[in-house]
Amino acid sequence: MHQECDTTMKAKCPTLTQAAEAKEAAKANMEKASEISKEITAVNEAIGQVKEATISVQKEQENIIAEKDVQKHLYKATLEESANKFLALKKAVDPSSRRTTVESRKLDMENVSLHLELKVKEEETESIVGNLT
Repeated sequence: MHQECDTTMKAKCPTLTQAAEAKEAAKANMEKASEISKEITAVNEAIGQVKEATISVQKEQENIIAEKDVQKHLYKATLEESANKFLALKKAVDPSSRRTTVESRKLDMENVSLHLELKVKEEETESIVGNLT
């Protein structure tokens, strides 16, 4: 009976060893699976944060583009208004009045020239009169 027990124990020993090894392997696998699960959760959270940041940046870009469009339309309207005012002023100025202004400036120049000539003649006359006396 003792021998039977030894034989049974010897037969059970490798099985017990295999069971213990299997249990250790299962425990190691569970720990590894838990670590991988944590890593997956961290990666998913990071992906979520990146998506949120991307959406935020896209909204900001849309707002900037909208603001630029508004400014562009305001500038166009202002430019158009200025062009219309310029055309109105251009039409309001009579071409004949421009000619009159140019002719007036020419006459002013001629008068200045004549005045200078008269001044020179007057000085010459005074010089001659001074020499006579």
